[in-house]
Amino acid sequence: MKVLLAVLAISIFGAAPAAADTYVVGDSLTAQTYESGGWYVDAVPGAPLRSSHRRVRRAVSQAPDALVVALGSNDVSYRSNKMESDIAVVMSHGVPCTIITTVKVNGVTPFYGLRWREYARRWNQAVRNSGALVADWNQISKNSQGWFLADGLHLTPAGERAYDQMLRATANNCP
Repeated sequence: MKVLLAVLAISIFGAAPAAADTYVVGDSLTAQTYESGGWYVDAVPGAPLRSSHRRVRRAVSQAPDALVVALGSNDVSYRSNKMESDIAVVMSHGVPCTIITTVKVNGVTPFYGLRWREYARRWNQAVRNSGALVADWNQISKNSQGWFLADGLHLTPAGERAYDQMLRATANNCP
């Protein structure tokens, strides 16, 4: 199965393999997790979903069986008022299985915004209402020990492994 992961935030450039099993379009969490690992990764640090649509379309052009959107942290940090419509655009691509990640609600430093929790809950609700298969990072990362750096958002090596396991397990649930 070809799996496309569109994960909000970092960019590692390179030629996409002709028949890659997994495509990742994402952000800094994605980039640090998938510096290697057999998946084609297109992750741009600091990029919200709105500025990632072109990268998602490029990945969709590879005709994946699944699309995983692991973005949202930057939409929350920037307090995007377009979250729901941006998620709807991703869902409009008609990929047989679309997976979208939630974002961590609690424990993120105020550096990323004093209203982080409010907007994180809004993102997570939009993901749940989208009709996508949900990779629930918010739930999985609750009460985790040693997964996060001091900012409460970026990942330690143990957090990277957990994030990777969550995305791969969720992708394995595609029909």
